[in-house]
Amino acid sequence: MKNTFIFDIDGTLIDTEVAVLESLQLVLQKHFGLEKTLADLEFSLGIPAAIIMQKLGVDPELGVKYWHEEIPPFWSSMHPYAEMTQTIKSLKDAGEAIAIVTSKTDIEFKNEVSRFELMDYFDLIVTSSMTTKHKPNPEPVLKALELLHADPTTSIYFGDTAYDMESAHAAKIDFGLAGWGAHDHGQFTAADYRFKNPSAILSTFSV
Repeated sequence: MKNTFIFDIDGTLIDTEVAVLESLQLVLQKHFGLEKTLADLEFSLGIPAAIIMQKLGVDPELGVKYWHEEIPPFWSSMHPYAEMTQTIKSLKDAGEAIAIVTSKTDIEFKNEVSRFELMDYFDLIVTSSMTTKHKPNPEPVLKALELLHADPTTSIYFGDTAYDMESAHAAKIDFGLAGWGAHDHGQFTAADYRFKNPSAILSTFSV
């Protein structure tokens, strides 16, 4: 039985894919003269912005600065996935511990997703500003477990990328694939659970 439910944000709680990829594409073209397709940039889903810029071979500080400047017009395309708010509320009402572990910084969280109602239900939010190492390293998940005083054997992390899965398993907890937001190319064979929609979480764990 699980009693600690930890969630990623992008591609898991909130559909941010269009905003993230299209704004990143714009930044690279406008400020660095790099032409990338959205498929080229899919790897960026789930990791901190500075690391994305490093992988793309551009100055991380400048890249993140430009991204913060260019993304606001794209915020309106972000929205919680269907059933997600009610699923989180049901977990909260059942007395379960619920938390977020995200690659977003404190500023990104505040600017992009803090406005959504479902964020008010969480007991804990661990951003990348709170750790020195980031997914796929286990440190962010371990930080959440520590602050929640949670038992790893009764905890689960929900995410949509291989980085999420690797972080969960390195922290010795189960991983639940958010099938509604994941791009599954066969990289999730080690997932402990697979969910087609958020409400399936409630039925699987009898909440």
